Amino acid sequence: MKKRIAFVGCGNLASIICQQIGLTLPDDYEVCAVYGPHFDFTEQFAQRFHIAHAPSIAALLDLNPDYVVEADSPATCAAVMSEIVKAGVPMIVLSTGAFAQPGLLDQVQCLSRQSGSQVYLASGAIGALDLMQAASLMGPVETTVINRKPPHSLEGAPALGGRALSQTEAAQVFSGSAREAIQFFPQNVNVAVTAALMTAGLDDTRVEIISDPAMVFNSHQIELKGRFGRAMVTIDSAPSPQNPKSSELAAWSVLALLKRLSGPLTF
Repeated sequence: MKKRIAFVGCGNLASIICQQIGLTLPDDYEVCAVYGPHFDFTEQFAQRFHIAHAPSIAALLDLNPDYVVEADSPATCAAVMSEIVKAGVPMIVLSTGAFAQPGLLDQVQCLSRQSGSQVYLASGAIGALDLMQAASLMGPVETTVINRKPPHSLEGAPALGGRALSQTEAAQVFSGSAREAIQFFPQNVNVAVTAALMTAGLDDTRVEIISDPAMVFNSHQIELKGRFGRAMVTIDSAPSPQNPKSSELAAWSVLALLKRLSGPLTF
Protein backbone atom coordinates (compact mmCIF):
# COMPACT_ATOMS: atom_id res chain seq x y z
CA MET A 1 0.00 0.00 0.00
CA LYS A 2 1.27 3.45 -0.88
CA LYS A 3 2.33 5.80 1.92
CA ARG A 4 0.56 9.16 2.02
CA ILE A 5 2.67 12.32 1.94
CA ALA A 6 1.48 15.73 3.10
CA PHE A 7 3.43 18.94 2.60
CA VAL A 8 4.07 22.00 4.70
CA GLY A 9 5.10 24.61 2.16
CA CYS A 10 4.26 25.19 -1.47
CA GLY A 11 7.36 26.83 -2.93
CA ASN A 12 9.96 25.75 -5.44
CA LEU A 13 11.43 22.83 -3.47
CA ALA A 14 8.00 21.49 -2.53
CA SER A 15 6.99 21.62 -6.20
CA ILE A 16 10.04 19.62 -7.26
CA ILE A 17 9.49 16.98 -4.57
CA CYS A 18 5.77 16.69 -5.25
CA GLN A 19 6.26 16.32 -8.98
CA GLN A 20 9.09 13.81 -8.67
CA ILE A 21 7.27 11.59 -6.18
CA GLY A 22 4.85 10.83 -8.99
CA LEU A 23 7.66 10.27 -11.48
CA THR A 24 10.36 8.47 -9.48
CA LEU A 25 8.55 6.84 -6.53
CA PRO A 26 5.01 6.21 -7.85
CA ASP A 27 4.73 2.68 -6.44
CA ASP A 28 5.58 3.70 -2.89
CA TYR A 29 4.04 7.13 -2.24
CA GLU A 30 1.18 9.43 -3.11
CA VAL A 31 0.77 13.09 -2.16
CA CYS A 32 -2.49 13.81 -0.37
CA ALA A 33 -2.44 17.39 0.93
CA VAL A 34 -0.60 20.65 1.49
CA TYR A 35 -0.63 23.33 4.19
CA GLY A 36 1.02 26.72 3.80
CA PRO A 37 0.95 30.05 5.62
CA HIS A 38 -0.06 31.92 2.43
CA PHE A 39 -3.58 30.88 1.41
CA ASP A 40 -3.55 31.90 -2.26
CA PHE A 41 -0.19 30.29 -3.08
CA THR A 42 -1.15 27.13 -1.22
CA GLU A 43 -4.48 26.92 -3.05
CA GLN A 44 -2.70 27.24 -6.41
CA PHE A 45 -0.26 24.49 -5.39
CA ALA A 46 -3.14 22.20 -4.35
CA GLN A 47 -4.95 22.76 -7.61
CA ARG A 48 -1.81 22.22 -9.67
CA PHE A 49 -1.12 18.83 -8.10
CA HIS A 50 -4.77 17.83 -7.54
CA ILE A 51 -4.42 17.43 -3.79
CA ALA A 52 -6.29 18.75 -0.75
CA HIS A 53 -5.61 22.23 0.60
CA ALA A 54 -5.56 21.96 4.38
CA PRO A 55 -6.37 25.29 6.07
CA SER A 56 -4.57 24.31 9.27
CA ILE A 57 -2.13 21.74 10.62
CA ALA A 58 -5.02 20.08 12.47
CA ALA A 59 -6.87 19.71 9.16
CA LEU A 60 -3.71 18.34 7.54
CA LEU A 61 -3.34 15.72 10.27
CA ASP A 62 -7.03 14.77 9.94
CA LEU A 63 -6.16 13.46 6.46
CA ASN A 64 -3.96 10.78 8.09
CA PRO A 65 -0.64 11.31 6.27
CA ASP A 66 2.09 8.75 6.86
CA TYR A 67 4.75 11.45 6.54
CA VAL A 68 4.73 15.24 6.60
CA VAL A 69 7.41 16.87 4.46
CA GLU A 70 8.35 20.42 5.49
CA ALA A 71 9.75 22.58 2.67
CA ASP A 72 8.86 26.13 3.69
CA SER A 73 11.03 28.20 6.05
CA PRO A 74 12.62 27.92 9.52
CA ALA A 75 9.89 30.14 10.96
CA THR A 76 7.04 28.04 9.57
CA CYS A 77 8.79 24.81 10.49
CA ALA A 78 9.25 25.97 14.09
CA ALA A 79 5.59 26.99 14.28
CA VAL A 80 4.16 23.62 13.19
CA MET A 81 6.70 20.99 14.18
CA SER A 82 5.57 20.35 17.74
CA GLU A 83 1.92 19.84 16.73
CA ILE A 84 2.88 17.34 14.04
CA VAL A 85 5.27 15.36 16.22
CA LYS A 86 2.85 15.36 19.16
CA ALA A 87 0.29 13.74 16.85
CA GLY A 88 2.71 10.87 16.24
CA VAL A 89 3.24 11.61 12.54
CA PRO A 90 6.81 11.26 11.23
CA MET A 91 8.16 14.50 9.80
CA ILE A 92 10.86 15.16 7.19
CA VAL A 93 12.49 18.55 7.70
CA LEU A 94 14.38 20.67 5.19
CA SER A 95 14.39 23.93 7.19
CA THR A 96 16.68 22.65 9.92
CA GLY A 97 17.35 26.25 10.91
CA ALA A 98 14.13 25.98 12.93
CA PHE A 99 16.11 24.19 15.62
CA ALA A 100 18.00 27.41 16.37
CA GLN A 101 14.86 28.59 18.18
CA PRO A 102 15.64 28.28 21.90
CA GLY A 103 14.11 25.21 23.50
CA LEU A 104 12.60 23.77 20.32
CA LEU A 105 15.07 20.91 19.90
CA ASP A 106 14.53 19.65 23.47
CA GLN A 107 10.75 20.05 23.15
CA VAL A 108 10.57 18.12 19.88
CA GLN A 109 12.79 15.33 21.20
CA CYS A 110 10.59 14.98 24.28
CA LEU A 111 7.38 14.94 22.22
CA SER A 112 8.88 12.44 19.81
CA ARG A 113 9.69 10.00 22.60
CA GLN A 114 6.16 10.36 24.00
CA SER A 115 4.34 9.95 20.68
CA GLY A 116 6.65 7.44 19.00
CA SER A 117 7.12 9.79 16.07
CA GLN A 118 10.45 10.57 14.43
CA VAL A 119 11.87 13.70 12.84
CA TYR A 120 14.10 13.05 9.84
CA LEU A 121 16.61 15.71 8.88
CA ALA A 122 16.99 15.79 5.12
CA SER A 123 20.63 16.23 4.12
CA GLY A 124 19.66 19.19 1.97
CA ALA A 125 22.52 20.54 -0.11
CA ILE A 126 25.27 18.63 1.74
CA GLY A 127 26.29 15.06 2.47
CA ALA A 128 28.46 12.97 4.78
CA LEU A 129 26.00 13.25 7.67
CA ASP A 130 26.75 9.62 8.55
CA LEU A 131 30.45 10.48 8.90
CA MET A 132 29.67 13.56 11.00
CA GLN A 133 27.45 11.64 13.39
CA ALA A 134 29.89 8.76 13.74
CA ALA A 135 32.76 11.18 14.40
CA SER A 136 30.80 13.03 17.09
CA LEU A 137 29.96 9.75 18.84
CA MET A 138 33.69 9.13 19.25
CA GLY A 139 34.19 12.39 21.10
CA PRO A 140 34.06 16.20 20.76
CA VAL A 141 34.32 17.49 17.19
CA GLU A 142 35.49 20.93 16.15
CA THR A 143 33.30 22.06 13.25
CA THR A 144 33.69 24.99 10.87
CA VAL A 145 31.33 25.68 7.98
CA ILE A 146 32.32 28.12 5.24
CA ASN A 147 29.52 29.15 2.88
CA ARG A 148 30.54 30.96 -0.28
CA LYS A 149 27.69 32.23 -2.45
CA PRO A 150 27.04 34.69 -5.28
CA PRO A 151 25.68 38.03 -4.03
CA HIS A 152 22.19 37.63 -5.51
CA SER A 153 21.60 34.49 -3.46
CA LEU A 154 22.15 36.45 -0.23
CA GLU A 155 20.06 39.51 -1.10
CA GLY A 156 17.29 40.33 1.34
CA ALA A 157 18.90 38.64 4.35
CA PRO A 158 18.08 40.43 7.64
CA ALA A 159 21.78 40.82 8.44
CA LEU A 160 22.30 43.02 5.39
CA GLY A 161 19.66 45.56 6.37
CA GLY A 162 18.96 46.32 2.73
CA ARG A 163 22.64 46.89 1.96
CA ALA A 164 23.70 45.99 -1.58
CA LEU A 165 26.59 43.55 -1.93
CA SER A 166 29.53 44.19 -4.23
CA GLN A 167 29.18 42.72 -7.71
CA THR A 168 32.95 42.85 -8.29
CA GLU A 169 34.71 41.87 -5.05
CA ALA A 170 34.37 39.00 -2.57
CA ALA A 171 33.58 39.96 1.03
CA GLN A 172 32.90 38.16 4.29
CA VAL A 173 29.39 39.11 5.38
CA PHE A 174 29.15 36.99 8.53
CA SER A 175 31.29 35.18 11.08
CA GLY A 176 29.81 33.60 14.18
CA SER A 177 27.97 30.56 15.50
CA ALA A 178 25.49 28.43 13.56
CA ARG A 179 22.69 29.67 15.83
CA GLU A 180 23.53 33.28 15.01
CA ALA A 181 23.97 32.53 11.31
CA ILE A 182 20.46 31.18 10.80
CA GLN A 183 18.97 34.18 12.60
CA PHE A 184 20.72 36.63 10.28
CA PHE A 185 20.49 34.53 7.08
CA PRO A 186 17.33 32.41 7.54
CA GLN A 187 17.11 31.36 3.88
CA ASN A 188 20.78 30.57 3.35
CA VAL A 189 22.43 28.48 6.05
CA ASN A 190 20.23 25.48 6.85
CA VAL A 191 23.34 23.55 5.74
CA ALA A 192 25.33 24.97 8.65
CA VAL A 193 22.60 24.11 11.16
CA THR A 194 22.37 20.54 9.87
CA ALA A 195 26.13 20.08 10.21
CA ALA A 196 26.00 21.61 13.69
CA LEU A 197 23.21 19.29 14.84
CA MET A 198 25.27 16.29 13.70
CA THR A 199 28.50 17.44 15.36
CA ALA A 200 29.46 20.27 17.73
CA GLY A 201 26.06 21.85 18.35
CA LEU A 202 24.55 25.15 17.31
CA ASP A 203 26.59 27.37 19.62
CA ASP A 204 29.98 25.74 19.08
CA THR A 205 29.90 25.32 15.30
CA ARG A 206 31.64 28.24 13.61
CA VAL A 207 30.16 29.66 10.41
CA GLU A 208 31.57 32.02 7.82
CA ILE A 209 29.49 33.41 4.97
CA ILE A 210 31.25 34.94 2.00
CA SER A 211 29.63 36.85 -0.83
CA ASP A 212 31.65 36.15 -3.97
CA PRO A 213 30.60 37.47 -7.40
CA ALA A 214 32.88 34.91 -9.07
CA MET A 215 30.80 32.01 -7.74
CA VAL A 216 28.43 30.18 -10.05
CA PHE A 217 27.54 27.52 -7.49
CA ASN A 218 26.68 27.71 -3.79
CA SER A 219 29.79 26.33 -2.08
CA HIS A 220 29.64 24.63 1.32
CA GLN A 221 32.95 23.66 2.92
CA ILE A 222 32.69 21.73 6.20
CA GLU A 223 35.85 21.13 8.22
CA LEU A 224 35.86 18.58 11.05
CA LYS A 225 38.57 17.83 13.62
CA GLY A 226 38.36 15.37 16.48
CA ARG A 227 39.47 12.07 17.94
CA PHE A 228 38.34 10.38 14.71
CA GLY A 229 40.89 12.38 12.71
CA ARG A 230 40.25 15.18 10.24
CA ALA A 231 37.81 15.58 7.37
CA MET A 232 36.89 18.21 4.87
CA VAL A 233 33.65 17.97 2.91
CA THR A 234 33.11 20.40 0.04
CA ILE A 235 29.94 20.58 -2.02
CA ASP A 236 29.39 23.04 -4.85
CA SER A 237 25.67 22.87 -5.53
CA ALA A 238 23.87 24.63 -8.35
CA PRO A 239 21.33 27.24 -7.20
CA SER A 240 17.79 26.45 -8.20
CA PRO A 241 16.89 28.46 -11.31
CA GLN A 242 13.54 29.37 -9.74
CA ASN A 243 15.00 30.37 -6.36
CA PRO A 244 18.75 31.13 -6.15
CA LYS A 245 18.61 31.18 -2.34
CA SER A 246 18.18 27.40 -2.33
CA SER A 247 19.71 24.41 -4.08
CA GLU A 248 17.67 21.99 -6.16
CA LEU A 249 19.77 19.23 -4.58
CA ALA A 250 17.88 19.89 -1.32
CA ALA A 251 14.64 18.73 -2.92
CA TRP A 252 16.27 15.59 -4.28
CA SER A 253 17.70 14.82 -0.83
CA VAL A 254 14.10 14.42 0.39
CA LEU A 255 13.36 12.06 -2.48
CA ALA A 256 16.48 10.06 -1.64
CA LEU A 257 15.36 9.85 1.99
CA LEU A 258 11.89 8.66 0.96
CA LYS A 259 13.51 6.02 -1.24
CA ARG A 260 15.59 4.79 1.73
CA LEU A 261 12.52 4.67 3.96
CA SER A 262 10.64 2.49 1.48
CA GLY A 263 13.43 0.35 0.10
CA PRO A 264 14.64 -3.08 1.25
CA LEU A 265 18.28 -1.90 1.28
CA THR A 266 19.14 1.26 3.17
CA PHE A 267 21.90 3.10 5.00
